[in-house]
Amino acid sequence: MDRRACLQRIAAVPAFAGLLPACAPGARRGRPNLLFIMADDLGYGDLSLTGRTDYQTPVLDALARQGTVLTQAYSAAPVCTPTRVALMTGRYPARTRAGLFEPLTTHPEGLPPEPFTLARLIKAQGYETALIGKWHLGLLPEFHPHRQGFGPFLPCHLERTKAAASGLSQAVAHRWRRHPEATTGLGIATA
Repeated sequence: MDRRACLQRIAAVPAFAGLLPACAPGARRGRPNLLFIMADDLGYGDLSLTGRTDYQTPVLDALARQGTVLTQAYSAAPVCTPTRVALMTGRYPARTRAGLFEPLTTHPEGLPPEPFTLARLIKAQGYETALIGKWHLGLLPEFHPHRQGFGPFLPCHLERTKAAASGLSQAVAHRWRRHPEATTGLGIATA
């Protein structure tokens, strides 16, 4: 996926996320909506709200003005999967096997079903949960976001034919060839 397509998808997230509370049956009134945005390789100074001047991020700036901006967050790891493990579980990423091996084609580890995940905690408080975008915590069905406390899941897909034909994601294409059952169901393979 090229940079422009990725940025377009990221920009679409706030638009779709704004619709989620209206879709929730029996949504409670008077409680704040929670929208947590996690972006790989996004630094503190990469948004116009924190001083970036060579490009603008007006949608994210507007969301920040209407909500809370967390400025003292520290990453548990410098790469995507371990960071997601830490965010979802509150544990150091090394305590699970998710993301320890790359590519994931020969090592099917993912985030095991945890008694505690951020999604389960939020759901226990009466919120509806959804995941939009990149999961990257396991390709097999047993690691699906639904098993970690998320309701609807709208992934950024890699189509298997495109991945295999383009060579852009040999790891994913190889995984699909070896384990085609992993692609049954919504959102098993994400990028």
